[in-house]
Amino acid sequence: MGTIDQFRENFGEGQRVSLFTVTGNFPSGVVSGAGGGNLTELMVKSAQFPASTIGIIEVPYKGRKIKMPGDRVFAEWTATVLVDKDHTLHEAFVGWMDQINSHTDVESSGIASGLKADWVVSALAPDGGINQEITLVQCWPSEVGTVDYAWETTDTLAEFTVTFQFDYWESNATS
Repeated sequence: MGTIDQFRENFGEGQRVSLFTVTGNFPSGVVSGAGGGNLTELMVKSAQFPASTIGIIEVPYKGRKIKMPGDRVFAEWTATVLVDKDHTLHEAFVGWMDQINSHTDVESSGIASGLKADWVVSALAPDGGINQEITLVQCWPSEVGTVDYAWETTDTLAEFTVTFQFDYWESNATS
């Protein structure tokens, strides 16, 4: 059985949920001044390492079923973004979606070359170093959420969510 000293040694400082960054690039020509990774590092309020699941294939045999591992599936990823005074990131995400499928040009739906990008979620150490990174490969926004305004709401900044689809993620552990 372990001791408290062994636990402390193995646990270290733990991982603080407020120490993270999200970086990514927008496709060229989306919105000038979107700032790429630098602005997302400052304005993404919350994010997470995304989930992945291995499906189950049930194989029946004489009234019983054995379970076999199936395909790996990656859940969508959502980030919450603060709205700056110029709505720069909101416009960048809307512009990105517009390049994928515009409001009026319904003949150009689909993802053209260059409209997907890798995004990175980094868990930071207290000294600013990187404890672990997850790279979301070939991301694209499938939903830009609402920006809510209300007269009775005070002491709150405007924010919105962005839901991304991606092909898969890679863990870049740097411990």
